[in-house]
Amino acid sequence: MGANYDLNGSEKVYFNIQKNLRQFQAYGAGGSADPWSTGSQAAFDYIKSNVRPETAWVYEVGLRSHRNFTGLLSSIDAQINYYHVDFSNRLLALSTSGTINTINPSTTALFNVGNVTTDGVDAAVTLGFGQHVKLYNALSYNSSKYSSDYSTVTGAATGMQIGGYATVAGVVPTGGKQIPGSPSWMNKTMLTVNYAGAEVQLIGDYIGRRYATYTNDASIPSLFLASARVAYQLPAQLVHAKKAELSLNVTNLFDKKGWLQVSSFNNAGSFAAYPVAPRQFFVTLAVGL
Repeated sequence: MGANYDLNGSEKVYFNIQKNLRQFQAYGAGGSADPWSTGSQAAFDYIKSNVRPETAWVYEVGLRSHRNFTGLLSSIDAQINYYHVDFSNRLLALSTSGTINTINPSTTALFNVGNVTTDGVDAAVTLGFGQHVKLYNALSYNSSKYSSDYSTVTGAATGMQIGGYATVAGVVPTGGKQIPGSPSWMNKTMLTVNYAGAEVQLIGDYIGRRYATYTNDASIPSLFLASARVAYQLPAQLVHAKKAELSLNVTNLFDKKGWLQVSSFNNAGSFAAYPVAPRQFFVTLAVGL
């Protein structure tokens, strides 16, 4: 459910409320949301009777604005929105040894281990300087935290937050911790200059620090990457086509070293990270017939 309201022809407010449900994943080779890859019939029967699918209620409200001016600054397009997400019934694959005595030990089953609460703000602005120059910047803040610890003994959320990093008596202290791999801050900047069929773009992406484990005892540092693009619209009569564009793209413009992605698979102690690719050049010819 959503609606928007035009305030004055330049500004518009909007809101959106929706509920999402994620179906159980089918045949995911033991994935965290895959009942059909469990190791025993008893584990599958337990999931069928006790486990619920993941759901989320999403609430969003925002403001959009468009203004035209005379002078060096010719236009402003801006948007800001706030969102809140209540994510419920988080699914996790746990070893059933000592968890539910009706399930064969040493097999894996799915359990609902609690909720996640997300609050975030996105803001973006595009400044137009005549017909040939545009400057875009977007800033994003996101806080996504587990609402509770969970127990590997009972296979359920404890409703508490004991803190720290160590698992105590089977209780994994995820409560209040940020979801791994999800940065709190991100920023994107893009400068575009076009004239007489030629276009130049400079792009900068900032990714904030990301936690790498579920208890947040390890993290990878923030990262800034730059890229560039130069393109030219070729004359149609030259290539015998309606449209043709030749472009040069450069990724990781300054050959930055760092970690691009993190893969979280442990509660604490270890994780996997994948490095940023070195500077690369790509030449592309796009033709529209």
